[in-house]
Amino acid sequence: MVKYKIYFVFLLCFVLFGCRKNESASGGKASISGFVEFTGIINGIYVSNAHISRNTVVYIKYDATTFPGTDVSQYDSQQNVDSKGNFNFGLMFEGNYYLYATGDYIDGYGYSYAVSGGTQVNITSRKANLNYDIAVKP
Repeated sequence: MVKYKIYFVFLLCFVLFGCRKNESASGGKASISGFVEFTGIINGIYVSNAHISRNTVVYIKYDATTFPGTDVSQYDSQQNVDSKGNFNFGLMFEGNYYLYATGDYIDGYGYSYAVSGGTQVNITSRKANLNYDIAVKP
């Protein structure tokens, strides 16, 4: 009887401590950072590497290798960019992610243009610090 209890406790410990959380979500030691930039033509003028407004949001979809679409409710997390268009998702695990940014580019005259874009990211190292810039366009 004692023998079976030992096996049961061992099995229970194996099940509880052997399980891993979803490693395509936050909680790890890697990070993804970068900035959102606009390069394109607005009203016949070529604009290069222009930062976008602060109300721009970067969304992240865990365990994704292709564009999940523009429905932001399908994404797992989000954050606003800072005043220079920078973002940083920390505490990430190894895996595949898709970053999607949507917001506004404001030209020198104060006109606002809706922009969006995205990129696929693959974290291959447990402690990777990746830099991915997101190019957006109207």
